[in-house]
Amino acid sequence: MLLRIVGVLGGKTDKSVDLPWDEALYNELKADNEKELEAIQKEEDEAVESAGDTEVANAQGKRAEFYAKVGDKDKSLEEFEKLFEKTSILGTKIDIVLAIIRIGMFFDDKLLVKKNIDRAQQLVESGGDWDRRNRLKAYTGLHLLTIRAHGLAAAPLLDSLSTFTSTELCPYSSLVVYATLAGAIRAVFGAASTEERLSALGGASSAGQGADDTMETDSEPKKATTTPKPTVVNLTTLGSGNDTEAEPEIDFSPLATMVSSLIVPS
Repeated sequence: MLLRIVGVLGGKTDKSVDLPWDEALYNELKADNEKELEAIQKEEDEAVESAGDTEVANAQGKRAEFYAKVGDKDKSLEEFEKLFEKTSILGTKIDIVLAIIRIGMFFDDKLLVKKNIDRAQQLVESGGDWDRRNRLKAYTGLHLLTIRAHGLAAAPLLDSLSTFTSTELCPYSSLVVYATLAGAIRAVFGAASTEERLSALGGASSAGQGADDTMETDSEPKKATTTPKPTVVNLTTLGSGNDTEAEPEIDFSPLATMVSSLIVPS
């Protein structure tokens, strides 16, 4: 697949991947692509003659997906736009725009992604169903992460967690990590004081009001542990020899432990 994409995008002149050029393999893959396109064209022609608009649209959708699969950005966008103009079903229109967003994310085209997220939002607000509305939240949150708008990304990512269905975008476990990090960054850097930042990192903010009181009045004795408590080290001033006021010490171990527990080994 990698050679297939490289061949379509740049041919022999593409030096972005350090792979030896194999003319025979390239011609073989190119012939396979042409054969698949011919099969799609044949399916579309037969649908035009003996089937309905739905079958024609399905064949055209296969062509758009094929170009996306082989990495031909321009042709895939062209085919998706043609399909968008021909369809009258709102749900299908939203699905097409979401596919365009994924292409933009793959090629890191942030302007294309932003434009089509706004486009999808307008379609959803005009009567989109609940599933597509929720899927768009995941797309929006991931886009905001790519432009480092972590505070804005937290809300849509957290909202999409309980009813996540955008498996075509990323695995659920990855979305949990993204939402956790975005929420933690918003809690820490959006805090008004150092005490609030430390509280957010320690988990007190998410524990709710009165959590500390509950812990203090707990009559159950704490179990002894042989594991030493990690030492807090301020890396920003370590070894600097600077006598100016030191930055407050922040222990990131609670956040690190929380994120590590969410990552399931493959």
